[in-house]
Amino acid sequence: MNYSDKKILYLFGEGRIKRLNNQNNSSDEFFYGFNTVKKHFQNTEIIEMNPNYQKPIMNLIDKVLRKISNFPFYLSHIITFKNQKKVFNSDVILATNDRVGVSAVLLVLISKLFRKKKFLVVVMGMLSKYDKRTKNILDRLFISTFLRSVDHFFFLGKPEAKKAEEIFPLYKEKFHFLPFCINEKFWESKGNLKIKEKEYIAFVGNDGNREFNLAINIAKSLPDQKFIFVTQKINSDDIPENVTMINGSWNDETISDAEIREIYEKSRLTIVPLKNSIQPSGQSVTLQSLSVGTPVIITKTDGFWDESKYINNENIIFLYDNSLENWTKKIEHIYNDEKLLDNISIKGSGLVKKEYKQENFDKNLISFLN
Repeated sequence: MNYSDKKILYLFGEGRIKRLNNQNNSSDEFFYGFNTVKKHFQNTEIIEMNPNYQKPIMNLIDKVLRKISNFPFYLSHIITFKNQKKVFNSDVILATNDRVGVSAVLLVLISKLFRKKKFLVVVMGMLSKYDKRTKNILDRLFISTFLRSVDHFFFLGKPEAKKAEEIFPLYKEKFHFLPFCINEKFWESKGNLKIKEKEYIAFVGNDGNREFNLAINIAKSLPDQKFIFVTQKINSDDIPENVTMINGSWNDETISDAEIREIYEKSRLTIVPLKNSIQPSGQSVTLQSLSVGTPVIITKTDGFWDESKYINNENIIFLYDNSLENWTKKIEHIYNDEKLLDNISIKGSGLVKKEYKQENFDKNLISFLN
């Protein structure tokens, strides 16, 4: 079979097709190389999970499976005759998160009985958290089946990949650290504001590993600073007067990537306070902000994606003590240090353009599609 003739099938969560069809004001890193892959493989298709399928029996099965196990079963969102046909006819299937991968595994297994194919899954925490589970019989049976069924697992953080190797050493050859990258050409500053001309401190994101209450308290503790919050996880009634609140989410397109880029551009700092986790939380916001040229202060968690690429106070600012006092002191200390912020801006942007440009991710991914 000719390399370019392979049939590639992407499995996305809901809402991706709409965004793919409307990318005028958006970046495309959350499509995981789809646009580039489609140029290399003309037969590239999509299945999108749909929670609106009317399948009472399948919905009931999902609820039962989720209740008696610890896995995100949403079979009813993906199993249709049309989708089964697409899976059957594909040579390579890429699930772009754990939930999609788990929900599609039955379709893939049936298809593999009749036709050889690769099944690839982007991991979002499921495998590295397995040792915290109850590990009932169903869990053990499913995780064993899942691990055998998938040909390659892609981890966006190096510590998470290493953790999975410790838990499942028999399958470590299937585990790959594939650094998340962004469209650095999109995330370039379109203005020419200097650090001293920027007023705001930005907080962006809806990730469950964000410390939302800490973000609120940081703003309350620094009443003379202006903040912009872009999130749907904070009630506007809880924020102080020095916070401009934008109730936004990437998934529902309430705010465009171009608008988020403008927020980074007029912000002197982006803050990313996190709960400690083995997942690489805050990754996209950090890379986007650094690419625009806005320095980032981030909690140094166990799951920070690749510590070897970052130097504290040179291309990023780590906080090892996640207390409110430490956050406020750090912000107060560096907010007016234009020399430090300019240096981090230059080096942080340079790091993204070298190590985390989208071209790198796409090349690495395509090597697995052969």
